[in-house]
Amino acid sequence: MTSVPKTAPQQFAPEPAGDLPDPVLQVVSDLISDIGARLSAEMARAEQAEIPRLREALVAVRESVRRELSESLRDEFEARFRESMEIAKLQFSEKVQEATASLEEERTRLRQELTAARRTANDVSAELLSKQSELEHLNRETASMLEDPDVELSTIIRHKSLVSDLSAYIKGLQYQSGKAE
Repeated sequence: MTSVPKTAPQQFAPEPAGDLPDPVLQVVSDLISDIGARLSAEMARAEQAEIPRLREALVAVRESVRRELSESLRDEFEARFRESMEIAKLQFSEKVQEATASLEEERTRLRQELTAARRTANDVSAELLSKQSELEHLNRETASMLEDPDVELSTIIRHKSLVSDLSAYIKGLQYQSGKAE
């Protein structure tokens, strides 16, 4: 036959002895029952006395776990924040490099344009000086033609037309160089 384990109060209770012929056995049995009841009551009081201490321990464990979780979450947040900051720094650095490269390209393009503009301005100035000199020469020729009675009038008119065209060309060059009169 299998025996069932006894709980704390049942542990001290006497087993029924069936018919006890002896009054001594009856007294011993009653005494054992009384001791078992007292032990059960004492154990219940001990358990009741331990409950506040167990609750305090539970609260302490709960606070410790909460603190550890809070620290863990804070550490995780700080790690993620640092990681995000590093990513943001890298992205910012890349954008700065792109902007710098773009600005450098623009600077190079503008330098080339400035060089070309200076070259054009120099070319225009040289052309202007050359054509002004040519105009002065044509004006002197025209004046000498007017004084010479052997020169036909049609030649003088064609010459005057050349002077007029050259004069218009010179005004265009002066406008282009910013020296318009």
